[in-house]
Amino acid sequence: MGLTIAGSGRRGARRRSGIVIALVTLALTTLAAAARPAHAFEVAVQDDRTLLAGTSYSRARALDQARAIGATALRVNVIYADWVRMGTGPYDSLVDLARSKGFRLQFTLMGTPRYFDARAPRWIGHRYPSPIRFASWVSEVATHFAGRVRRYSIWNEPNLVYYLEPQRKAASMYANLFKAGYRTIKRIDRGAQVLWGELFSGNLHNPGGTAPMNFLWAATRNGARADGLAYHPFQYNLAPDRKSKRYVGISSISGIKANLRDLARRHRLRTPSGRPLPIYFTEFGYQILGSYPVRSEARRASWTVSAFRIAKRAGVRSMLLYHLVRTYARRWDSGVITIGGTPLLTYRALVGARRALVGR
Repeated sequence: MGLTIAGSGRRGARRRSGIVIALVTLALTTLAAAARPAHAFEVAVQDDRTLLAGTSYSRARALDQARAIGATALRVNVIYADWVRMGTGPYDSLVDLARSKGFRLQFTLMGTPRYFDARAPRWIGHRYPSPIRFASWVSEVATHFAGRVRRYSIWNEPNLVYYLEPQRKAASMYANLFKAGYRTIKRIDRGAQVLWGELFSGNLHNPGGTAPMNFLWAATRNGARADGLAYHPFQYNLAPDRKSKRYVGISSISGIKANLRDLARRHRLRTPSGRPLPIYFTEFGYQILGSYPVRSEARRASWTVSAFRIAKRAGVRSMLLYHLVRTYARRWDSGVITIGGTPLLTYRALVGARRALVGR
């Protein structure tokens, strides 16, 4: 059936011309919208030592340097013992400063880990944490930061014995903790996102934890809703495009997505609209010092940029650089800027890749 346009003469011609222009504009707008990705790729950073605990390095300078690589999101670990010991002041200060520089905040809420000192407050700890106590604390945090922190994730690396114990019961414990936290946050700040997981990519053959995909399935046995999957796709001193036998890392995005599709299809883990969870890579970096350092800085730079590009091409929502400023700690140092402020090659490579990653 054809389209009939009423009117005649010069007036009708103008009307027909106007309608045609409107239809063409609508068609071009629709095509442009279809060509754009549904969600822009987000670059994020985390550096609690520099930005939260505080060192001699300027926090404002660190945040400005993070913005230079295209970062617009900042993740902060909020640990129960630190919250009790420090109070809200350091978190308020960092949130206000980061927001003033255009960052969106993500808080990862967790109990006191096993490796904290013996006197650390453990009313919410790593061993058999109470969902009721956790929900009470989450309520306190979410109420205080309502409207300022727009994304939360529940616990950190629950598939590692350091954060949740005993591991043989960790999946069911995490399911209860997540549901308690999710309900509490949504009740207080409905617009805030709540991410599931913060899973560590390893433990495929490690007695100190649970393989991430095994944990994912075990913890969703009774179903759950979330706004996304938070995941740490480390594969340490292996190139990002090489499959690892030890880690479900950055090279395994297709497998992670397949698991999420299957979980959504079975109604075990899905978004509020019933779709598979989008992926947020909330910790990633190559060590300059540590258990598995990358010896060549040129190689570290190349692998880091490649990992970010792989994540973007695969439709991952966010990719987080962990850390920004060097720690010089032998157990873990993945920083890309020296304590004196000198950018290393990895940092400069990320600055150079900024436009390709975030388009500005």
